[in-house]
Amino acid sequence: MTNSSGLPEKRTGQVAYMSMPMSVQRFLSPHLIPALLLCCLAPGPLLAAGGQFFLSDEAGFQGLPAAKDDKAGYILEILVDGLKETRILRKDGVEKEIRRLDVTASGKRESRLVDGILLETTDFDQQGAIVEEKSYDSAGAKPILSRRYSYVKGKLYKVESFDETDTSTGSLRYRYDPKGRLVELRALGAFGMGMLGTVPGETGPGVLWTEVPGEKSHGLVVIVYDNVQRPVRMDSYRDDKLERRETISYDKASLVAKRVVESPGKDEILEVRYDRGGRPLLSILRRAAKETQRESWLYDEKGRALEHITLRGASTVRITWTWGEGDELSSESSFRNGVLISIIRTFPDGIVVKEYYDKGKLFLQARYEENRLVREDFMSGGLVVRSKEYH
Repeated sequence: MTNSSGLPEKRTGQVAYMSMPMSVQRFLSPHLIPALLLCCLAPGPLLAAGGQFFLSDEAGFQGLPAAKDDKAGYILEILVDGLKETRILRKDGVEKEIRRLDVTASGKRESRLVDGILLETTDFDQQGAIVEEKSYDSAGAKPILSRRYSYVKGKLYKVESFDETDTSTGSLRYRYDPKGRLVELRALGAFGMGMLGTVPGETGPGVLWTEVPGEKSHGLVVIVYDNVQRPVRMDSYRDDKLERRETISYDKASLVAKRVVESPGKDEILEVRYDRGGRPLLSILRRAAKETQRESWLYDEKGRALEHITLRGASTVRITWTWGEGDELSSESSFRNGVLISIIRTFPDGIVVKEYYDKGKLFLQARYEENRLVREDFMSGGLVVRSKEYH
């Protein structure tokens, strides 16, 4: 529950979406969201005839109007001829790429050319929904990768990829409930292997699940939401056995108040409680119903950490922090079983001095400037007995 500096991590009401296997991530991003959005994409109105110039960036964003003779940085020129549109992107007066929108018998086609060579095409139907994408070889003559989109009653049904021989290499398949809500997404081949599904609630998904098959085992993740779309339980299974269950409760401000993580295979339960600012207050780890570790935190009125105590068996580790007037960290002191073991002092000019103690007695003092060790003083009886400088 602490970061690399030892300070506690703040827990907000927006619970981070749990980590998923790479095979699931491969079809969730970048394919799922664009595919869902593109099924209802409609191109905006074309500009009036004639060339116009705009400030832009390397992605071809249409910014503020620019002068025709302006050649500094990225400049986008837009030419319109009836229903045809050409976008020319230049940097410092040198052409970078051309995007051309043409009318076809079935809708429209957008082509992307670099140095006069065709790299990509995207076809849209009459309603503006994407139908096919193609990537071409270095000569711009032959497609080497294509992706085709299929719809049923206006809903995206399937996305299928093909190689240069027009052989299918993978697909995404979508399934909807009678109200048109997405309830299942299945990925195969080039899109990875796995499934994602939902059980719709009143205002959104009541349950979200993902399943990833493997050669020797398969995984399943199930997320349960409350009536205001906050995740309240997340279960992870491996070969139909529960590996991990996380239960979350919230306060009136919708901030996380408590988390309980159960790991049945380890016979382990972790409970974490949070304050009204989303900061951890107490963490208790139990194994075989026996408490094995307890952590607690203390904060000042500004929410800055003052103390962190860890109890593990017969060992007690206590860390305290002091702060400057400008909210900058001034010092960090560490104790083990009540005995001082180190102090880190940070000064306004950026100099850091680290002191190390043996049985409460100072034996080493190290000085850092600009995050670089510059001097070490070895101590005995409060006196420097040996020094070493670094250049």
